[in-house]
Amino acid sequence: MYRFIDMAVPGKVSKPSVSQRAAPKLLSEEAVGKRDGNKQKKLAKIAKAAKQVFTKKGFEDATMQEIAKLAGVATGTLFLYADNKRDIAFLASAEDFASAIRSFSETPVDGAFVDQMIACYRPYFIMHNANPEMAKIILSEFLFFVGKQARRHGEGAIAMKTEAIRRAVHAQRIGELIGTVPAPEIGDLVYYIFQGVIRRWVQTGAVDVEEGLGMFHRSLSLGLAGMMAKPAQ
Repeated sequence: MYRFIDMAVPGKVSKPSVSQRAAPKLLSEEAVGKRDGNKQKKLAKIAKAAKQVFTKKGFEDATMQEIAKLAGVATGTLFLYADNKRDIAFLASAEDFASAIRSFSETPVDGAFVDQMIACYRPYFIMHNANPEMAKIILSEFLFFVGKQARRHGEGAIAMKTEAIRRAVHAQRIGELIGTVPAPEIGDLVYYIFQGVIRRWVQTGAVDVEEGLGMFHRSLSLGLAGMMAKPAQ
């Protein structure tokens, strides 16, 4: 225990105050930063290992034990970051999705609305083309956003819809889209068409990105046909 000399009374030793006793337990900003850095490194190792195991063995045959061994952590450690194997699959693809979402929001707001949506969603087609096996897992398992990591993907889906809504509002303001259909409904429609097309494309092998985008363009154009403002006669 620390001993504090009472300077007001020579030779008297006083008990440390509550704040003084607690002080040695506080972590410095450097220590907190180092701890958080180590956590992120461990998380990245787990995500990388999970993606490798899922890609090689598929979702059903992959095990938490294999993922933990490849990541160099105890199996129980996985549950600190994810609720179950399905949630680990969300973690394995989290960084890829985060990158795609950043690209989505950075796409310029110019050109036809349909063309903007094609440009916004292009990174997702590129992502799935890079790893078709992981794409099959993602699209078959990611139906409900329940779990530590799954909630992050749910937030990403909301961000995608929000960005589509923002662009739909702009298209309505400039007279490209009719204003009688609420922009949130347009954003939802775009997202649902994308989900249908991307699944059909991945089922065919996800071989050609441009082919997938072409499918999306045709389906989206058809879905939005009734919402396009007719040119003045």
